[in-house]
Amino acid sequence: MNTVTLRSRYLRTIIVGDSPEFTRAACRWIESEPGLVVVATAGSGFAAIVAVNVLHPDLVLMDVAVPGMDGTEATRRIKARPEPPEVVWVTLHAPADIAQTARDAGADAVVSKRELGESAACILRALGAGRERVTNAGSPPQVDR
Repeated sequence: MNTVTLRSRYLRTIIVGDSPEFTRAACRWIESEPGLVVVATAGSGFAAIVAVNVLHPDLVLMDVAVPGMDGTEATRRIKARPEPPEVVWVTLHAPADIAQTARDAGADAVVSKRELGESAACILRALGAGRERVTNAGSPPQVDR
């Protein structure tokens, strides 16, 4: 039997946001970054939970201000599941302004929407130096859990 061994790992990403403009821009940005791939988008906290339960992503980019169940409650529920994905809150506000709320909800990091457009490295930095390693040989970033 032939087997295939993957030497690099893509971060399977779900984008959660209620703004079609934000979602389209985030999808274009994620798809342009080596090592990141969009597996779904969700327009509400409830839809995010369903997508996480079905797709088992590595990363969720969560706009906190989504309709119905907000991003805070959705994050709590996502992080309560076994082997949850990394959850990064994306905000128009200064990340420091909502950092405590994010931590209380279980979010792994907070980045500004402006910073998000710069590079995937901002997400990996936000997740913490001890939790990720980025290879320089053209391989996608890898998150160690």
